[in-house]
This record gives sequence, C-alpha cells and structure tokens, in this order.
Amino acid sequence: MSDQQLLSAMRIFGLSETNQTDKKPSSFIYCTKQKQLDELLSNADSIPADPIQGSKIIYLDCEGYSLGDVGGKLGLIQLGFGDKVYLVDVLTLPFSTSALKGLLESPSFTKVMWDGRQDYIELLQGHGIELKGVLDLQLVEVQQRRLPGRIGYVGLRGMSRAFSELSLSQQRDSGIDLNRRTQSLSHIASTKL
Repeated sequence: MSDQQLLSAMRIFGLSETNQTDKKPSSFIYCTKQKQLDELLSNADSIPADPIQGSKIIYLDCEGYSLGDVGGKLGLIQLGFGDKVYLVDVLTLPFSTSALKGLLESPSFTKVMWDGRQDYIELLQGHGIELKGVLDLQLVEVQQRRLPGRIGYVGLRGMSRAFSELSLSQQRDSGIDLNRRTQSLSHIASTKL
C-alpha cells in the first residue's frame, strides 16, 4: 500500500472533514431511518472495483462502549466509500447490523480499518458478523517500518503518530487540513495537563 493510499484512508477515518484539493466539505449521512440504510446498501453495490485491488473498497470503523469486551455495546458503524461517509446509528436502528451483515461478510468488498481488533470482536461476538476481506492499515504501517532482518518486538502506533512521522510534503499532499489537525492536537494536549 502506498503512502498516498494510507493518507487517503486516514482522511476517511476523520482526520479531516475537508479535502484541500477542492475545498468541498465531506458528505456525512447520519443513518437513523430505514431509507438511509437502503441508500447505503444500494450505493455500496454500485462502487466500482479498485483497479489495483480488484475488489470494492470500503473504509470501516465502529464506535461504542468497551467494544469487544463483556458488557460492551456497539453504538455506531462508520462506512466510507466514494465521496460519502455513512454513520449508522445502531442504537436507533438495532436491525441495521443484520442489514449490513451481507456487505460486511462479503469478500468482494475490502474493508479498510485501523486497529480493527476490538471492532472485529464486537461484530463477531455481539452481532454474529464475521468480517471478511479486512485490510488493517495499522499492520501495513508496522510492515512498512520493519527493519529487514530484525527480529523482535514491534510496537503498534496510533494513526495520528503514524501520520506525524510522514514528511511535511507527504502531510501537505494528503488533503488533511494541517491547521485544524494542529489545533485538535493542541486541544488534546491541554486537556491532559
């Protein structure tokens, strides 16, 4: 996976709500109604296959309380493809996991994630969904920085740290609003003091 593909995926996962190349705001659809869920599934079927991967690419992330743990609760499934991001409110639409099962289990769709371990466990154990065709970018990042011939512990990095270690030109070319990212990181740092 190229750095550009990694940066594109990072953009989908919410590091930016603005694409700097065309200054258009991202399109978020908050799914709380059956009609919106139907639109998501219809649009997913029409995604063209990636010419390099040979499959359709969907960016996936889940949010909730203690995902993958006993007593954990899934609250939101985020699916990004094309120029849209769908935020499926699982609490409002409890049947949505059943509706998304075919899509999430289909090997015809590559599900791109960052550190998808807890999401995978929650979907499998809590909702009977066995993700197939998963590409975890955190593992790709580990593979890219692994030193040849070196054996031993390799630490996992968060997406923000992986991004911050790219060259400044790669960060600028990513389309991520660097001023907004800096403001967010400054706010996070000040709340930890």
